[in-house]
Amino acid sequence: MIDSRLIVRRERPLRSFLLALLVVNLLAAAGYMAYVSGRDTLAEEYTATRDERDGLRIDIHVLQQANTALRARAAVLERTEQIQRRAYGDVDEKLKLLQDEILALKEELAFYRGIAVTANKERALDVRSFEIKRDGDERAYRYRLVLTRVTKSDKVISGAVNLSVVGKQGGRQTTYSVIDLSNSSASELTYRLKYFQRLEGRITLPEGFVPQRVDVQVKAAQKGQAAIDKTFYWPTTG
Repeated sequence: MIDSRLIVRRERPLRSFLLALLVVNLLAAAGYMAYVSGRDTLAEEYTATRDERDGLRIDIHVLQQANTALRARAAVLERTEQIQRRAYGDVDEKLKLLQDEILALKEELAFYRGIAVTANKERALDVRSFEIKRDGDERAYRYRLVLTRVTKSDKVISGAVNLSVVGKQGGRQTTYSVIDLSNSSASELTYRLKYFQRLEGRITLPEGFVPQRVDVQVKAAQKGQAAIDKTFYWPTTG
């Protein structure tokens, strides 16, 4: 038999509304708490990041100041080193000049001593010495010829000097004039002296030429004076 009784349920709209409102409030509260928590976390992170940034800025400023100070010190040290190098260079140059001057004075003294020794032997003209030394370049040389005259006369004498470099080139005997080797515009070497005179110059030997000796001929312009001929062998260390 079928039960035909009806079940009647009463709706409670207020209860449902309150329940929904409660759920909404709970969700809102949870969202707000999450917002507040996130905001506080972000604020803390922002503060920490800002403090770190400010600290880095201070460190950068300190490092920049230190770098500027180091650059200034490096510039001072470099300038000091330049001054010292220049001073040392000046000292070396002055020392070299003094040494050259002392050497020249010693040679001058030896020269005058040589004249004093032969002062009792009157000689119209003589070749006192001849030197030739390498001058930097492999084939460049500097020569110096010293002419002397020991006499009671005060007259000045003059004349010409022929310097010839004799050697081997291509297996054959070859002779070059010093005038040609020095690229001088003068046609010959001349002298004019009362007691002594130095003749100096620079020559460049031709490629493949091996020097052996230098022939010196001194001719006087005055009549009655014979020419002087001397030979100087090429220095093995030059």
